[in-house]
Amino acid sequence: MFLPRLRRVLPALLLFLLLPPSSAQANDLLYLYKLARQRDPVIQAAQLTNLATRERLRQAYAGFLPTLNFDVGYEYTWQNILDSDNLLFQEGKSDFGGHNFTLTLSQPLFHYAAIVQVRQAKDVVTRAAFEYLTAEQELVLRVAKLYLEALSTQDDLGFARAEQAALQLHYELAQRQQAKGLVPVTDLYDARARLTAAEERQISAKNALDDALEGLREVSGEWVDSLAGTKKELPLVAPDPAAAEEWTQAGLKQNLGLQVQGLAVKVAAQEVERLKAGHFPTLDLVARGNRQRTGGDLFGEGRETEIMNVRVELKLPLFQGGLLRSKVKEATYLYQRTRKEEEQLVRSVERLTRSAYWGVISAIGRVEALQQSVAALELALEGRQTGFRSGRFSSLDVLDGVRDLFFSRRDYARARYDYILNSLRLKQMVGTLSEKDIDAVNQWLGE
Repeated sequence: MFLPRLRRVLPALLLFLLLPPSSAQANDLLYLYKLARQRDPVIQAAQLTNLATRERLRQAYAGFLPTLNFDVGYEYTWQNILDSDNLLFQEGKSDFGGHNFTLTLSQPLFHYAAIVQVRQAKDVVTRAAFEYLTAEQELVLRVAKLYLEALSTQDDLGFARAEQAALQLHYELAQRQQAKGLVPVTDLYDARARLTAAEERQISAKNALDDALEGLREVSGEWVDSLAGTKKELPLVAPDPAAAEEWTQAGLKQNLGLQVQGLAVKVAAQEVERLKAGHFPTLDLVARGNRQRTGGDLFGEGRETEIMNVRVELKLPLFQGGLLRSKVKEATYLYQRTRKEEEQLVRSVERLTRSAYWGVISAIGRVEALQQSVAALELALEGRQTGFRSGRFSSLDVLDGVRDLFFSRRDYARARYDYILNSLRLKQMVGTLSEKDIDAVNQWLGE
């Protein structure tokens, strides 16, 4: 009989098809995350950007330090005195060369723009540090999302294979029954159509899995043969505190993206102040030493001179063609734009934090409901199998029950992954997501 055979092979078939091949070493989430920390170009670029931005503070402090310049020059002069009322001047042509050496030391005494630039550079460096922390959190979520998507497609492929195998058994039974004239040929056509559809779903699931594994390779730099799936018992913990508003307030205070944008607003305001300082006077102490040697002059004889001087220079910009005023207006508009961007980000953080919170709550409810659905469908399938013996159900009814059970198990697995991902998103929104969360999720994985 077909049904006893199906009941015998189905559990083993499911177990075989849903597990990764034994020859492949299953990779867990923590292992792939550590690879990504070392190899992901995105996080490496963020780290280099952070290191490069630190130099901005050193550059800003240079505005308070002295500058030393050494100039050397050589010139050759052709001279022709045509007429002179000064008897000391020699009429006629002459030519001579000359050397000039100048050493200049300049020490800024007061540059308000430099003072503002140091404050601005400190905030720029702090912002870059927060941007790097944000990139680290995004890497945690990115790796987890890619991993869970790959797990989901791996499950889909297993379910598709199991469904196809079950339908293949039914198709073979339909062939035998039709050959004996027990069922109409339309039953055979229907069985073949369902088997073909299952084969197409398996092909699509295989392509989706290959693409998901490529996504993991892209971030980790290593090809992944198989993945460690979630254990049967997955702890479902509701967010604590159990109030969306408290999580929202925490997000507004701790969200790294908001802190980055707040510093961007501050830097933009300082840029306006720095440019306005271009109207202010500057004070410098300048010391210069000059040594000059010439092979001739108006008197026809060479000479060598040495000059040393020290002076205080006060410069007051008066007019630069309106350039500075235009730059101040430009910076003011950009500052106002960053304020609007901050306002938009605040609203986005509020929405996304609430969405992540309710996503966790919803996922818990869906996991519990689908767990009950799977149990109910298992019982329903047993009932259909019993009814098939008495003739109350057809073989197609039995296979419909198998298909529904596969789909329910697939949705149940996806709901578990949604719970994990929404939990990580909620922590990201409040700025607490870290490698520890990857390690915690990794404890829920098994071979």
